Amino acid sequence: MVKREGLKVEKWVKNLLGGILVPASGAIHASLDIRSVKRWGKEFLLEVKMTTKNTYKLTMPLWQKIKSRAEIRMMHPALCVVFKTKFGKRGVILFRREDAPEGFPVDRTVEDFQRSNSALDITPTDETLLVKWRGEELVIMPLIKWRQD
Repeated sequence: MVKREGLKVEKWVKNLLGGILVPASGAIHASLDIRSVKRWGKEFLLEVKMTTKNTYKLTMPLWQKIKSRAEIRMMHPALCVVFKTKFGKRGVILFRREDAPEGFPVDRTVEDFQRSNSALDITPTDETLLVKWRGEELVIMPLIKWRQD
């Protein structure tokens, strides 16, 4: 049941962002869920996670896995977290600041994630955030804004 729900969410994200679903992505060592998501003249390799909770904890090992698998394919890493509630789905996308175009606008910079080295708590947001976490600058933005910008 969970696997089927995950595939539905991956298809929902693919329909919003484009790209190509990777068949059996959880079983393939060098792939994530959606490849060739095009943005700003770049190709992103996207991992999709779904939760029914209010927050998603991104761990450093998972972020390192996403980055290394994207680099293997010469793509840029991104993570999409879909928050599924009884009212519907809300998604956010996380990517490195260096992968956005120069002068990319952010609504707010958040630096207090430095104190939590174990995980980055991601929550649904209507803002575009620049988050400084473990020596990296990451952008977290609503999925809908990714489509509009």
